[in-house]
Amino acid sequence: MDGTPTAPPLDTVRIVTTVDLGQRPGQLLGRLQAMASVLAAQGWTLVVAHNDRNSAADIKLKRWSESRIDPHRIQLVSGRFFDGPVNNALLRNRAFEALDSRCDTIILMDVDLCPDHALLMHLLRQSQSGHPIAMVPVLYLNAIGTLGMKRRLSADLLIHDFMSMRRRWTLHLALPSSFIAFRRSHLADCGLFDETYTGHGYEDFDFMIRLGLSSGVLKPNQDLLMDEKTSAPLLARGFRSCLGQIGLQSLLDRRIGLHSFHARSDMHAHRQAQADNRDRFQHRMAALQRTWPPTDPDRADRADPVPPILRTFYLLCHEQGRSPHDLDACLDARPGHLIRSGWRTRLLNHIAGAWSC
Repeated sequence: MDGTPTAPPLDTVRIVTTVDLGQRPGQLLGRLQAMASVLAAQGWTLVVAHNDRNSAADIKLKRWSESRIDPHRIQLVSGRFFDGPVNNALLRNRAFEALDSRCDTIILMDVDLCPDHALLMHLLRQSQSGHPIAMVPVLYLNAIGTLGMKRRLSADLLIHDFMSMRRRWTLHLALPSSFIAFRRSHLADCGLFDETYTGHGYEDFDFMIRLGLSSGVLKPNQDLLMDEKTSAPLLARGFRSCLGQIGLQSLLDRRIGLHSFHARSDMHAHRQAQADNRDRFQHRMAALQRTWPPTDPDRADRADPVPPILRTFYLLCHEQGRSPHDLDACLDARPGHLIRSGWRTRLLNHIAGAWSC
């Protein structure tokens, strides 16, 4: 025995994803079909919460689901749940409510993620070994990187290039991410997703914070009330720093999911939805804070001056004999477009230099 925990049977696991074909229907349908085929061949069961707008793409999706030769490997939870902007919180809740009695472990997986059996098994083993929440970071690919994946560019190469400060294939690394696994029993304590979040953003953070607090992974603290963004995951402050620690060991082990590129059709609506959801999130966290036990008055209004994820990162590197410089790319707070522009400039200079010779 090598001490590696044995994964539970896959028939107790449900991978939950959502799909609303109101936007980019052809791309989403193609990615869902590809994901379902790969996961079914590996023995996983996929639960798809589908908002049925009764479009041609929706009809095609339902017919495809009905015609599959392995219907037990995909469960389509379909209904006209809403007419307006996408509501992933609501869709995930409908999926949770439709889970059968055999389900013990839930894995949340975006339809744009590349299915990776090894990563899913890693999440499952983490969950089985006692981690209330298991998480892997997600590396977002650009259009060129997504095309490269289709042409058999390896995940290891894409991740290695990112860690080597080369951004020709990638946009950014998300840590924390919503690519998580947890026991179904935890839903009774933390509750479902808050369906008042619409559009994209913050519904995952809200759910994961409640899941972390109810399971003891997170402790009530002022950092959870701070909302600051950064392009460097290991410099994250506030709640992102707290949540990011859950996936830190996966990052050190380079167990990273890949997210395929997609364009946003309406950036103004996307930003407005994010702003609205951020306001909603802040009100939710303020209400949650009122349920916390009394804190030390000397620390009541102070967050940790050192980002918790950075402190934990250096401690883990010391304990495991790793070099912190292996993850320098995750300490780089420059906007990704500047790094990619530098790569293009070096390439053009190289071509110009070769031409001049």
